[in-house]
Amino acid sequence: MDTATIISDLSPVSLGVAIVSALVGALLYGIGLVIYRLTLHPLAKFPGPKVAAATKWYEFYFDCIKSPGGQFLWETYRMHEKYGPIVRINPDELQVADPDWYDTLNAAGGAIRHKYPPAANLVGTPLGVFGTIDHHVHRIRKAPVASYFGRGSVIQSQSVLRSGVEELSDRFHQLYVSGDTINLRATLLAFATDLLAIYGFGGSLGISDSEEKVMEFMHTMNAVAVVTPFFKQFPDLLPWLFMLKPWMVKLIYPAVLPMLKLHRVRIPPNVWRWKDADMSEEKPEALTQYHPSDIFDGILNSNLPEHEKSVDRLSQDAFLAITAGSDPIARTVAIGTYYLLVSPDNMKLLQDELDTVMPDRTKLPELLKLETLPFLVAVVKETMRIVGLAASRLPLISETPMQYKEWVIPARTPVGMSIHQVMHDKKYFPDPDTFRPRRWLEKREDGVQLEKYYVPFGRGTRMCVGQHFAQAEIYLVMAAIFRRFNLQLVDTDFKRDIETVRDCFLTEARLESQGIRIKVVGERP
Repeated sequence: MDTATIISDLSPVSLGVAIVSALVGALLYGIGLVIYRLTLHPLAKFPGPKVAAATKWYEFYFDCIKSPGGQFLWETYRMHEKYGPIVRINPDELQVADPDWYDTLNAAGGAIRHKYPPAANLVGTPLGVFGTIDHHVHRIRKAPVASYFGRGSVIQSQSVLRSGVEELSDRFHQLYVSGDTINLRATLLAFATDLLAIYGFGGSLGISDSEEKVMEFMHTMNAVAVVTPFFKQFPDLLPWLFMLKPWMVKLIYPAVLPMLKLHRVRIPPNVWRWKDADMSEEKPEALTQYHPSDIFDGILNSNLPEHEKSVDRLSQDAFLAITAGSDPIARTVAIGTYYLLVSPDNMKLLQDELDTVMPDRTKLPELLKLETLPFLVAVVKETMRIVGLAASRLPLISETPMQYKEWVIPARTPVGMSIHQVMHDKKYFPDPDTFRPRRWLEKREDGVQLEKYYVPFGRGTRMCVGQHFAQAEIYLVMAAIFRRFNLQLVDTDFKRDIETVRDCFLTEARLESQGIRIKVVGERP
């Protein structure tokens, strides 16, 4: 007897009974699950709101329903104020708000830490370094990438960065001549993306070629930010999105189509070209004009197993490097520019300092020289601290129990800490929302070294591999812009365009923000 016959033989009464039974069963299962989570679950003893312990829909509400989206970060702030430094923020996860415990969680001493799968899947690159769950596999995959973006490599290849920054400086000169107003973050985003593509993969993506391309890419990144809180709740959906045909994505959410094309269309062919060139030991001239080697050289010539050198895996690392390595730089410099323009005393101190090492306003000094400038370093640190960059927690898992004060955290429990929370802790950063670069130059009476709590790139085994590249680019861009030009804000409002109000993995301003808009109003002598 086939299924259709069985269904046709069911009376309306029996079918109704089956449906009711299924609903009752689901209800009883849900009630039982909630009771288990509140009473018998290994985390039942930890403080926190019962509704958060009972269901993940609590977090979903704050990130996806409560306007303007991405609000759960601030709800965790309120949880810590009420329940203390360790809180159960959802049925399976703990969060700690204690900067002094940050190194313990992040295994600064080399302890084994696996990444919580939902956090690893956040950007849809399960084969890439960021998306690797297992500690040991992550260490193997990270090594060649970390070497390429390491401090020594960046300093050795800084001519690539300097050349790109000098082109940006010339672009600002053109803006001075034309008198045009620009969206600063959009301009810097296009610049940073193209420069990273040149440094890491041998050629520009051409985003900076026209204002239309610049704004289209900024629109795409804004669109990605809007949906990021949703994908934080349902991270397993993102790889499926990347598998959809472009026409399907265009129907569902057309604003992210350029990102899909970057992931699926533009990057893989270049990976194939490099693999073919590597096998023939003859690299295409077009791919070597900027850099003697690229990031793929380190991976393809490493002792990684062959399956770790697949086009799919390399493409995912390339996609993540380009997207994750550009917007944080753009946002940092743009926000730093705003704060300097609204605090003339800080701007004067910075420009006076830059004058001492750049007698010719168009000639950038060596990176090592810029790194010795106390106030420039302080400005960069304070900007990165106040921006917070990656606001979202990225929980880690220990194979053995961890101790936090009187609490024993069970083995394999996901535990998260927010970089944003660490660098806005009032104990170590009084008036945390105030831009005050001098705090990095002052000697504290309590002897605390703020450097310990400066973690914009994370720390330990999962620390961002691109930190040295990012810092170098920020130093060079800030030096080039502020030594040479005088800028003016145009229709830029703190509440609308600057204040962090959304956690979209990166910190973001309000939805209605038009960006930080500036004009170049003069060239300095």
